[in-house]
Amino acid sequence: MKRLTAIQSRVLALGVLFIMLALFYGVLVHPIMSQYMEKNEEIASLWDRIEKYQRVAVTFDEIEGYHQQVERKMPAQGYYLKGDSSALASANLQNYLSRVIARFGGKLISTQNIREEQNGLTTAVIMRVHMKGDTRSLLNTIYKLETAKPMLFFNNLVVVRTPQRQTRNKDKPEAKQLDIQFNLVGYMLEKSV
Repeated sequence: MKRLTAIQSRVLALGVLFIMLALFYGVLVHPIMSQYMEKNEEIASLWDRIEKYQRVAVTFDEIEGYHQQVERKMPAQGYYLKGDSSALASANLQNYLSRVIARFGGKLISTQNIREEQNGLTTAVIMRVHMKGDTRSLLNTIYKLETAKPMLFFNNLVVVRTPQRQTRNKDKPEAKQLDIQFNLVGYMLEKSV
């Protein structure tokens, strides 16, 4: 075996030193540093998330404060159907409806409870209504029901003119009768509120 010269042995020693340093860096330093960087990024992400949650919490508290102010200024009880259950609320609505229709000269033919729908804190009571009357009674009934308390909403309104019998007395024109069907929707608050 040949002996190395002094320069060769120094270069070889430096090469071995660089290899050892590279191994040391690759095996120990780099994994620890990369874990440290990942954890720092994760911590920064968590701090950002905490700040967002704190902003949401502040916003929620502000909205809750506004909601309480609105409730104090305008209590909601008058806008909902009265009754301990949806059946009682439906019966109260039916009585109210028959009084309003009769007041304006209409005739209530039938009512039918279609269904109830849970909507969070409220329950929608939906009633199918069939009535007869003239145009004036229809307009007055709808106006009264939509503007009074409790709040009621109409949908699926169908108005059909009923055929009139010919009368011999042409001096007295009969009022044109309308056959009217619609869904009437009212809401009741849940007991926990």
